[in-house]
Amino acid sequence: MSDDSDLPIFILLMNSLISHTIRSATIYLLMAGFMVHLIVPFSSSAQKIAFTQWLDQNVVVTGNESEVKLRNSIRELPEQSGDYGF
Repeated sequence: MSDDSDLPIFILLMNSLISHTIRSATIYLLMAGFMVHLIVPFSSSAQKIAFTQWLDQNVVVTGNESEVKLRNSIRELPEQSGDYGF
């Protein structure tokens, strides 16, 4: 049978295990949030580039000067755009 003197050690070990689990989970959540924070700007940039490519492909090809200016303006959009809080 178990001895009553082993009970305080068991409680100390369980408290230590719970404390370690909580600290580990907190660190993992913080690291995951940091990684998401780093990845989001790259994703946003990729979305802007994909949109401008789609827009460029859907401009009617007529060969006139205004169409060429429009295409050049569309191709410059990713470099000109800022985040504007989005």
